Amino acid sequence: MSKFTVDWCENATAKTGKVYKKVVLKDEKGETHNVNLFNDYPDFANLKPGVSIDGEIEMNGRYKNLKSNAIKERKYTKPDFTKAMERKEESIKGFQDNKENSIKMAGSARDATLIVTTFYPELANESNKEEKIRAKWLEWKEYFLLGF
Repeated sequence: MSKFTVDWCENATAKTGKVYKKVVLKDEKGETHNVNLFNDYPDFANLKPGVSIDGEIEMNGRYKNLKSNAIKERKYTKPDFTKAMERKEESIKGFQDNKENSIKMAGSARDATLIVTTFYPELANESNKEEKIRAKWLEWKEYFLLGF
């Protein structure tokens, strides 16, 4: 890794549209180097004359670029899609179980209502009719929930 001081810099745009800076650097021996620094260089926006930076000069065709060692040390790791898919499958299974339970609950409540209103009309005329209708309705709802 080499240490440099920015002697001069100018903003530029490559033909591809990528932003970079044309920079003249002085190394520790006092030698000057004309290089390009691209916007992935650390603290790119604050590069100006007098700033100290480090990196390695690399040839890219006929151009010299300064690559930061920090950029080289970054490791790209692929996301672990297997674990993500397992979590997704577990989540979907949970939603499906909840959906099935909701359908079962709604169906048993509906069927209990139909049974009570169809086969027990006399409950509407009795004293404490709310309690008796509710008790008969719960009995049928449990019957349908448990699967007959």
